[in-house]
Formats: sequence, structure tokens, C-alpha cells
Amino acid sequence: MGKKALTLFYSLRKNSLEPDDVTFVVVLSTCSYTGLVDSSLKTFELMGEEYEIQPSADQYACVVDMLGRVGWLDEAHNFAKLLGVEGNVSGLWVSSLLATCRVHTHF
Repeated sequence: MGKKALTLFYSLRKNSLEPDDVTFVVVLSTCSYTGLVDSSLKTFELMGEEYEIQPSADQYACVVDMLGRVGWLDEAHNFAKLLGVEGNVSGLWVSSLLATCRVHTHF
């Protein structure tokens, strides 16, 4: 499922269609649930660098969730701190991080 979502996303780009913030939430969420770490991080970077879309709390939460799911708790925590720096503080990333810690018995 994750690779299919990425294929559709890159098809949008190939056909010069502009993805919006919802498109990025869908792609990042799919990457999170399928463990596509590199693709998720690359997509997150594209959002700001290529499309100049300011990441929302939802997009940050998807990446925090994904990092946590693969057991990268320190990276998830550091990424979550960026959310506060950007001023988009939300309970979404806190919930994702706490759930991840519970799964990996760090909480």
C-alpha cells in the first residue's frame, strides 16, 4: 500500500499537478503505517523545499509516529521538538510519541 501511494504521488508530480497539504498527510501517514522511513522523510522535505508548504501539526505527527513505529525513539523525540520550534504545537505528536514509548516499553 505504501509503495502504491508513493507511485500515485510521484505520478501527480510527473503530470505537473500540485499536491496540497492533505495530499502530504495521506502520503506521510501511509509511509508511517508501512515503515517507509526514507520515503517519508524525503516526502516531508519535498513539501517545504519544492512546494513551499509549511508543515502542519498533522504532517509532523505522521513523521513522529513513523519514527516511533520503527523504534527510533530519540529521532522521534527530536523531530517532535521541531514542531514546538516551528510554533505548531499540538497534542497530536505528544500522543504519537507516548503511544510509541508504550509499545517499545520506554514508558
